Amino acid sequence: MNSLEWDRSKQMKGLNFKLIFGLVGMAFFSSLNAFEITNLAQAVNEAGRQRMLTQRLLKDYAMIGLGNTFKNPSQDLKNIMKMFDEHLTALTNFAIDPETQNSLNRPRKLWEPIKKMLQKTPTKRMLPFWQGN
Repeated sequence: MNSLEWDRSKQMKGLNFKLIFGLVGMAFFSSLNAFEITNLAQAVNEAGRQRMLTQRLLKDYAMIGLGNTFKNPSQDLKNIMKMFDEHLTALTNFAIDPETQNSLNRPRKLWEPIKKMLQKTPTKRMLPFWQGN
């Protein structure tokens, strides 16, 4: 390899590094605003996603209670809980009028005790909590 080829190779490696670094940086900064809702269509989509997330939360919690480790339900549960929290916050931040804010306070109040329960290992003694007794 002559010196010209060496310089080009070195430049390409530097360019690749800058490109990768730039893409990672863009992904990081775009993820900071990933849960910002800017219009009603997004709000409706997020509300639907919340329903789906509740189903995944229950599935993972049940799998943990049954001792099933397929696809790591413990880690998935943690990830889904974080996502649920972030999306609920985004919905709350998007709500402008007091009526919508008040309607979102109810899910937040319901979520907090459920969130604490989901952080505990499921046992048969917790069954009355889930049955509403």
